[in-house]
Amino acid sequence: MAAMLLLLLGTGGCESILDQIRNRPIRRMINPSSPDSVTDLDIYKNAIQMMKALPNSDRRSWWAQANIHGNLSATPACANAGSYSFHLCQHGQWFFLPWHRAYLGHFEQICRELTGEKKFGLPYWNWAIDRSVPSVFWGSTSNALFEPCRTIGATGTLPAGVYTHARLETILSDPNFLNFGSGYPFTDSRTPHGMGPLEADHGIVHISVGGYMGAGGSALDPLFYTHHCMIDYCWYDWNVNRGFDNPNDSVWFNQKWTDFVDGSGNPVTDQAGLTILWPIFSYQYEPSQIGTSSPGEALTKKNAKELTALKKRLQKGAKLDVRIKRKIPFSKIESMVTGRTVQAQTEVNISEFTNIMKNESRDRFLVNIGFADYPQDRDFFVRVFVNDPAAGVNTSIDDIHYAGSFAFFGVPMGNPPDEHHHPPLYLVDLTPALLRMQQSGLLNDNEKLTLQLVTIPVNDKVVPEQVLTLSDLSLMVSETTITRTK
Repeated sequence: MAAMLLLLLGTGGCESILDQIRNRPIRRMINPSSPDSVTDLDIYKNAIQMMKALPNSDRRSWWAQANIHGNLSATPACANAGSYSFHLCQHGQWFFLPWHRAYLGHFEQICRELTGEKKFGLPYWNWAIDRSVPSVFWGSTSNALFEPCRTIGATGTLPAGVYTHARLETILSDPNFLNFGSGYPFTDSRTPHGMGPLEADHGIVHISVGGYMGAGGSALDPLFYTHHCMIDYCWYDWNVNRGFDNPNDSVWFNQKWTDFVDGSGNPVTDQAGLTILWPIFSYQYEPSQIGTSSPGEALTKKNAKELTALKKRLQKGAKLDVRIKRKIPFSKIESMVTGRTVQAQTEVNISEFTNIMKNESRDRFLVNIGFADYPQDRDFFVRVFVNDPAAGVNTSIDDIHYAGSFAFFGVPMGNPPDEHHHPPLYLVDLTPALLRMQQSGLLNDNEKLTLQLVTIPVNDKVVPEQVLTLSDLSLMVSETTITRTK
């Protein structure tokens, strides 16, 4: 469908094509008080039941689809829910968004084909509006949306303060894809690389829900697809509504995958650079608030000329030139212990950073936080603060010193690690926090810049003391030039 519409639009388009675009399936926000949302959830529930009835050998089956994300020999018991690894999925680098878009898109096609509901759109869980797992996902095993392995509980919520519109606005207002969509892959020698803030926050949802959601086979939980629909909606808003550009780097644009099947179970080949057009031709999002705005479905108001211009912009993307102007080590810290705040210090005075900010340069202050491996117990996440020696478990992300968070959504690498089992590496942008602190007069030019890492348990769990080996803790002064091609 998307390929046909793209071809017709590229040859001039017509009103019938515009009507098909306007009437493409809608991905609606989960809202039990909305009749349309209830209908979508009923179709979704029916599709899951039909997928579970298929043999595992059928690539459309529930097990086979989950196995794309997690390396499953069989459906594990709840006691072993977090003991399996990632399979084909792309995490911790710039293919995170396009790979998961392709995954969702083909899964959605399978749901449509099995149920016969050609207008079905996957529902999305807007956790910035409701931090509770939607009520329709609870009940008993007779409810296909219920997953008994979850550890969050029916009355539980995602961590307070992590999922707010203010937090999303900070993420969505960054025009640099290497920050927004995660950095270069490990096989690429360019820097910066690692997990950006959107992907890092997405991991906190996974470990907060727990059970299957806390590890590589998280697609065994029906919440998985609704969670990733929200992530995809964020990308759509960033790329289409806010007008920011994806990379035009051939390594990113031309990356291909053969991991998926279409609605009939036939193998398909997907290209990262073409997934950017899927929300234009294959589905649309029901608007709901993310960040400080409530994005509307602007495409319904566009004519063929405007849509062609949008298609052209999305396909061209922008050139990202990254220059690491300086790399500053923190004081030698070889490990951190869960339950204790870790403080690291540079040997550079704050004045060096404030001078750059006063000149309003394009420099960003990025911290690489790398670990040798994943912890065995991952029921916690880490908050990062700047120059706040008093930071602790009860320090809110509304605190002016707060810079970001990340969770250990992953599994131990194994020996030897394969291409999907990289050591955890996170990229935290200190720039917004430093700017807030400067504007409030909280930066003392003669102070050293310090970093505080605070471990936060999820779901009121008691996290056993664990020693995490740090492989990298460094500050990069980075300048990224974004050039839109004509």
